[in-house]
Amino acid sequence: MVTIECVGPQAFMRGNVPEHVHQQLYLQMSWPHARAIWQPDSLKSWDDGRIAIYYPKTGRFPTGCVPRVLHVLDHYGIEAVIDRPIPAPNASLRISNPDALYPYQRTMHDVALQHPYGTLQAPPRSGKTCVAAHWIASLQRTPAIFFVNTIDLCYQAQEELSKWLDTEVGIVGDGHYEPADVTVMSIQSAFASLKACGKAKSVKWRDPMLVEERPLPNHQEAVGYLEDCLVRTCDECHHSSAASHTQTYKAMKSCVFSLGLSATPWCEGGERILIEAATGPVVHVTRKRELIEAGRLVPIHIDIVKVPPKRYPKDTTYATIYADYIVDNEWRNEQIAKWCDLRREEGHTGIVFVRHIRHAKALAERTGATLVTGSVSGEQRKAIWDALRARELDLVVGTVGKEGLDIPVLDGAAMGLGGVSQIQTEQAITRVMTTAEGKTHGHVLDFYDQAKHLSGHSKDRIALYCDDDAYSVRLIENGL
Repeated sequence: MVTIECVGPQAFMRGNVPEHVHQQLYLQMSWPHARAIWQPDSLKSWDDGRIAIYYPKTGRFPTGCVPRVLHVLDHYGIEAVIDRPIPAPNASLRISNPDALYPYQRTMHDVALQHPYGTLQAPPRSGKTCVAAHWIASLQRTPAIFFVNTIDLCYQAQEELSKWLDTEVGIVGDGHYEPADVTVMSIQSAFASLKACGKAKSVKWRDPMLVEERPLPNHQEAVGYLEDCLVRTCDECHHSSAASHTQTYKAMKSCVFSLGLSATPWCEGGERILIEAATGPVVHVTRKRELIEAGRLVPIHIDIVKVPPKRYPKDTTYATIYADYIVDNEWRNEQIAKWCDLRREEGHTGIVFVRHIRHAKALAERTGATLVTGSVSGEQRKAIWDALRARELDLVVGTVGKEGLDIPVLDGAAMGLGGVSQIQTEQAITRVMTTAEGKTHGHVLDFYDQAKHLSGHSKDRIALYCDDDAYSVRLIENGL
C-alpha cells in the first residue's frame, strides 16, 4: 500500500513502488524538451531529453495529477490511500439567487464539488462563471481567487461574480489592489508580485500571457494573499501551461481546491500535462449542441472565401509570407471591408480579429471600425466593449478579445488573422454564439489562403469547422 500525501499544489507518494511503475508515471508526466516552449526554470530535464513534473526519487508530483497517479497504481494492482488535510469552513458566503442554475449548470456544479481538483469543459455562454460562483459558495472557504488572463476579463468577471455572490468581490490587477474574501486577480499581476518578491523566476522565453499592466502598490501583500488562498478558480485554463501560471500556482502553498474552466482545456504541445497539473483532469464536458437545443447558444454559419493563390521562392520565411499574403494583401483586405459594409447595411454587429497592430490600424481606417489593441488601457477597452454591448458601436477591429469576452449582441466575426491554432480559432469564433433578442445565428468570415504554410493552416481550420455540428460551412469561390 502507498500513501499519497497532498500538500497544497504538491503531492508526495510514500511507500514501496516498483521501478517499472515509477517509469510509467514518469513517461505519463513528462514530454520531450524540444517541444517545450514556455516553461519555468524549476522544471528539470532528465538525461533522456524529457522535461518531467514527476520525480521518482522523491515521489513528488503536482496535486492536479493525483487521479492520473491513482489510475496507474490501480492498473498495477497497488492499493493507495490519500492523505489530504482539508481546512474547516471559515466563511458564510451566500448566493443571491440559489435557484437560478439551469439543470446542466447544476450538474456541472455537483460534479465539480466531487473533485478537489477538476476542470469543467463547456462552451462560451454556458455560465461557467455562474457555476464557479456557486462552487465557491458551496465550499465556504476563503480566501478564494478567481484567476483571469487579461484585464478585460478582470472587470467582466468581477461584475459577473458580484451578480451571484451576496458579498463584495475584490479585484487585483492593472494597478488595483482591492482584495476581499473572494477576489478576481489577473495572472500577470500575481506573477509580477511573485517576481518582485523573489518568489518566481524570470521567463527565458516569451510568455504570451505576460501583457504589461500597471504595477500593484504593494507586492508583498499580494504575495501574502496568494499564499493564504484556499480556493482558486482558473478561467480560460488552457493557458495554464504558461510559465506565469505554473509558477504562480506552485507558490499557492495553502490552496486545497482548484477548478479549471475552459471551452478548450488543452494546449497544442507535449506540455499539455501542465494544464492537468494545475487544475486537475476534465471531470465534465458540456457540448455546444446541448446548449443550442436548450436555447442558450445559437448556431454559427461560416463563409470560407477562397483567396487567389500566390507562389513564393522556396527560401521565403513565414514572416515574409504572412506580411505579404495576409497583412498587405489588397484583395483579402477588400473582402474584409466588404464584409464590414454588409454588417452595417443589415444592422448587424461585428468584430475583425487580426494578429498585428499595423494590420488592425489599416483595417480600422479603411472600414471606420473602432480600433482596440493591447496597448489600449484596461479602462478604455472596457468602455469599448460596453459600448459594443449597448450597440453604441457596431464594428470593432483588434488584436484582443478572442477569448472570454461576453458580448451577447455580437453576431459576426471575421478571422482576418489566419493561423493554425485550433484553440485560438475555437475561442474566437464562439464569441458570436451567445443568444440575444432577435438573434438566430452567428456569422463568421474566414479565408482559404493559398500560399506556402498558410494553405495548411486554412485546411486545419476548415476541418475544425466541419467536424462540429454547431457550425454550417459554405465555400465562396469568387469573393463576396
